Amino acid sequence: MALQELEQHGEKMDEVYRWTRHVYDWTRPLFLFGRDTLVDGLDPPQGGRVCELGCGTAHNLIRLARRRPDLKIIGVDASQAMLEVAQRNILRAGLRDQVALVHGYAESYQPPDAVDAVLFPYSLSMMPEPALAIQNASGWLREGGAIHLVDFGDMRGWPAGARKALLGFLNRFEVYPRPELFESIPDGIELAARWRLGGYCVSATLVPAEAAAFTRR
Repeated sequence: MALQELEQHGEKMDEVYRWTRHVYDWTRPLFLFGRDTLVDGLDPPQGGRVCELGCGTAHNLIRLARRRPDLKIIGVDASQAMLEVAQRNILRAGLRDQVALVHGYAESYQPPDAVDAVLFPYSLSMMPEPALAIQNASGWLREGGAIHLVDFGDMRGWPAGARKALLGFLNRFEVYPRPELFESIPDGIELAARWRLGGYCVSATLVPAEAAAFTRR
């Protein structure tokens, strides 16, 4: 995917969150179900590295860092506006030495070292090329590492009117659920997925069958 297209997406995210970033952490627990459970269930090895793609205000980064002070954590986001809030939150939490923030795109970002876990908490459905983001992330996992995600589903178990209204609301924030991703996972990646609340959301773990030869230091 061309860098120009990714930069245009980042600008769009800045516009989406220009004002809502200031109330984001107050409102998102109302409908981002399973996000904290995903973070709390992570169990990387001692001294491991974790990267969140689409880190937003750093809610998940801070939660994980407080539970596991031994980890090195990276947060990547396409929105400079959200990263400004994230940086303030990290400084306020006293975690500047443990958590690093990067302005970048999930489809192209490359970390300085391999990581033990990659997180996509309700971020994959906002990315222009989510399949490419998964493929990219799977290329820099350590052996035994995995991609962990929770995201919106297609609400197929919901009444038609409620489903249409909710999807319309999400689309206003550039959120487009892509349940088809979990039906066409690339070769070489093992998937375990659990659909919840009538298809409202899906929790999944993706494990590359073979760890990539990631040698950058």
